[in-house]
Amino acid sequence: MQVFNAFMKVLRKNLPTVIIWIVIFLSISVVVSKSDSGNSEFKSKVLNVCVFDEDNTEASKALRDFIDSKHNIVELENDSARILDELFYETTDYVLTIKKGYEKNLLEGNTENLFDNQYVHESYSNVLMTNLADEYVKTVRAFLIKGDSLSTAEENAAETLSVNVKVTKETFKEEHIYSDDYSALFSAYFQYLPYVFMQILVSALCPVLLAMNKNNIRNRTNCSSLRPGSQTSQIFAGSMIFVLGIWLIFMISGAILNEEFYKGRALLAVLNSFVFIVICTGIAILIASFNPGRVGVNILSNIISLGMSFLCGIFVPQEALSDSVLNAARFLPAYWYIRVNNMLSGISGEIFSSSLCFKFIGIEVLFALALFAAALTVTKIRHDKA
Repeated sequence: MQVFNAFMKVLRKNLPTVIIWIVIFLSISVVVSKSDSGNSEFKSKVLNVCVFDEDNTEASKALRDFIDSKHNIVELENDSARILDELFYETTDYVLTIKKGYEKNLLEGNTENLFDNQYVHESYSNVLMTNLADEYVKTVRAFLIKGDSLSTAEENAAETLSVNVKVTKETFKEEHIYSDDYSALFSAYFQYLPYVFMQILVSALCPVLLAMNKNNIRNRTNCSSLRPGSQTSQIFAGSMIFVLGIWLIFMISGAILNEEFYKGRALLAVLNSFVFIVICTGIAILIASFNPGRVGVNILSNIISLGMSFLCGIFVPQEALSDSVLNAARFLPAYWYIRVNNMLSGISGEIFSSSLCFKFIGIEVLFALALFAAALTVTKIRHDKA
């Protein structure tokens, strides 16, 4: 078992890369699971708002009180340098200046250019704050036109804009395509596994295979009493233990995050992920057989993993991709992995079919066989030339 022991020693040096990827992915999964399990009700963000009242009338004070009911009012010195510092360091999010003549213009119906605003970043929160002031003015004007006095119009406007609207989210997809066995959290977890598998196996397994296949090491091993078949089988055994270990870590973690063990459709997702990690192993072995070097491995790792992720629907949903992109993606194994995951979760809108799932997984198996055959062919040609 000398070759196997040497393989494990080299692999141990590459474990930090593996651990980093595992920690990052699982950390993101934990955050997603916590946010998904919480209350999905919309809540507007509360900003730190500074209001400068140049008009100093009852109307401008009423506006300031209305903003105070929605956001936190902060007091600042009316100095441009100080204001810029507060905005830059984000102790204040938004500065609203009520211009002189606000009340007079409001009564006369001149609702343009009543305010000046300052903020650093363009964001939804800042846009909503700007819209809030504009909506308040329009609502006050509506009550004034109705015949209310200014004070009554301001009270009615504040009450109207404080009403919370209950929003219900409806889906138009058929209910029977979903399953309790395969939740949305499971679907999201398995959606991104191909990218992580490719990154881990190519960046961690390839360097080990490159080290084991160096000419001087290979020549010394060939001069020993160890048969070539035994060398290959020991390297293969080491690779399979590493691959199975990575796969089991993610499967166990998925069950823990979902707080439920795999059953029903989720078992097909487990099978789908196992076949794909075998494909990633074939990709890693094929890359190593060309002996591209450590720099080449890193470049190829990013190209392959990111390329498949964007083309096949891992990062961008397949329904959002054009037909030409999807037609090209059919020649990549990740496309069929995502097709299975979409069908299991109901994202694709297709009615679940176990036979169709097994057909797609079978196509992935053919990809795996083709990759291993190509890797063996390239390795044999290189050894024959050597």
